[in-house]
Amino acid sequence: MKHFTLTEVNHLVCQEAIKAANKTADDIIENIKIKNKETERGKLQFDLSIAYIFMALDGVSCMANWSQSLRAAVMNGVRDLYFTHLEKFRLKNYVNVASFVRDMSERELVYDRAGVMTAEDLDELEISLFSLADILFEKRVLEYRNLNAMDTKAALTEQPGYISKMPLKVYEHWSGKKSGTPDSLIFSLNLDRCLTVCSLAIAKQLSEITVNSR
Repeated sequence: MKHFTLTEVNHLVCQEAIKAANKTADDIIENIKIKNKETERGKLQFDLSIAYIFMALDGVSCMANWSQSLRAAVMNGVRDLYFTHLEKFRLKNYVNVASFVRDMSERELVYDRAGVMTAEDLDELEISLFSLADILFEKRVLEYRNLNAMDTKAALTEQPGYISKMPLKVYEHWSGKKSGTPDSLIFSLNLDRCLTVCSLAIAKQLSEITVNSR
């Protein structure tokens, strides 16, 4: 058994999630026909980072041999590290809301939080990825939690032909398009597999360590 501090566990979980998100984004972008690949890669990395952090947090919450206080401490620590990771780029990673946020309800949420009033401001508003995550993170995590619960239930009851809904929602956040198309199904199946691989890898690592309280 390896011995980790709480800080080391937080870094392990956060880094594994972000690394997996970036790799998945690279794989998806390289295997689809799309314009402005680098721009889309950056957007997908951002969208996937929230999805992967959510799955990592969900995995931590399921660590049955950990105390409730330890699970909570790791989950809070991973969330804080994720925002620390984004804060490093706060001064240079600005994006245009009108083009980067494609879910209309989310775009309206960002405009509302930014206090935007005029049509010209709507078109020109730029925001840092840190600030964008601050607005969207909890909203998306709640959506993903509800959908993931449905997906887990479907897997346990072995529903034939079931397509996981949580990855489909990630597709909608990235593309701004409704799911149900061939592209969305391919995206969802690939992402579902990658999320599962990442979750199992993190779970295996956590099962092989003991966590010191300091």
